[in-house]
Amino acid sequence: MRQELRGMTAGLVCGLALAAVAANAQTKVWSIHLETVGWQDPYVEMDARFKTPAPAKSGTRPAQPRDATGVGSSAVPMDLDLGVIWPDELVLDASGQVIVGFAAKRAGPTAPKALRVVTLNGKDGSMVRQMDLPAATWDRTAVMLAGDGALLVVAGDRVQRVKSDGTIGISIPIPPQPEINPGLWVRQSPSGRTLMMTTDEKSFRFVRTDTLAAVAECRLENDEIHTLTDDLAVSMAENKTNGFELHYGPLCGPMKMLWNLADSRSSSVHLLEDGSVLEVGQGEVRQLTVSDKTVWSWKPSGDAHPSDLDGFSASRNGERMALELTAYRTLHSPSCMECKGPSYESWGEGIAVLDAKSGELAATVPLDHAKQNRLAFALSPDGRKLAVMHDGVLELWAL
Repeated sequence: MRQELRGMTAGLVCGLALAAVAANAQTKVWSIHLETVGWQDPYVEMDARFKTPAPAKSGTRPAQPRDATGVGSSAVPMDLDLGVIWPDELVLDASGQVIVGFAAKRAGPTAPKALRVVTLNGKDGSMVRQMDLPAATWDRTAVMLAGDGALLVVAGDRVQRVKSDGTIGISIPIPPQPEINPGLWVRQSPSGRTLMMTTDEKSFRFVRTDTLAAVAECRLENDEIHTLTDDLAVSMAENKTNGFELHYGPLCGPMKMLWNLADSRSSSVHLLEDGSVLEVGQGEVRQLTVSDKTVWSWKPSGDAHPSDLDGFSASRNGERMALELTAYRTLHSPSCMECKGPSYESWGEGIAVLDAKSGELAATVPLDHAKQNRLAFALSPDGRKLAVMHDGVLELWAL
């Protein structure tokens, strides 16, 4: 369902022009290339990295030499795991440190996989600590902060609390993996005290992050729980007319309809700590009460459009929130049958930081045409700093 929504959202705005985003008050503290701490881009040179040589046939020219990893240029696919889900792999802690997770480099396509978790100094970006945790697949990993500030790492099919000295404390297994598409979808409450996990968008498990004890578990055939607080969860239910309805209830408890989603409404919503709902639409962002009353609305300048498809971040103190600004450019008419390639292109133009109480723009951090689906950003607990990771670069901004 999430991929369908992504496609629907992109299609609705494919004809929009390039956006011009005005920057507000922000200062770049530091910037580093992630390759210096062991990151590799799994999209680059995929043919060379995750393929093995095809056997040479009699009478054909010899296979080309292998490189240092034992990989040749004539190859058949071996591994299509493209790496971690970026929006789930970046946090800032209360001390100002930036913690990022990524797929660690391997000696070759058959070498074991590991999630590398790197802690960087908030003042200069220097290395503080590095951890490599075994990971069967990189799309079942995450890096988060618990409500008490402890680091949480999902790797090796377990949720693990990390102690202040970098060692692993208590841990629990993630929900059983389905045979088809065994990914992981994790969401936290704004306070960080409650964590939701699902692997098939039907079975949902809720745990308290200080003890990792389960507090609720349910299976929903027609509802997809999308966002939560420590007491409430919002789900989207597909009705008989293939529309969406929003419901809420005490996590897995009884549901109550909030509102129907008409054609002009967005299915991208976030529960805030005070129990209100943030709706991220095509042209504006709105804070709503559960009775569907608008508290405030915000529209970006120019032709930029707000989006939460590549992430959303709210500061732990509830004062600020951050979301992506997306730009689009039409390359050719979708009806052109002779035209090759996509009919439009899109990219991340900036990160907008909003005041949660008023909806006013606090800052805009530029992205310089960042590629979508390869972006992560996170606010510090006080909302005064923003870490941004895109295209192999990690930046820290003071707001």
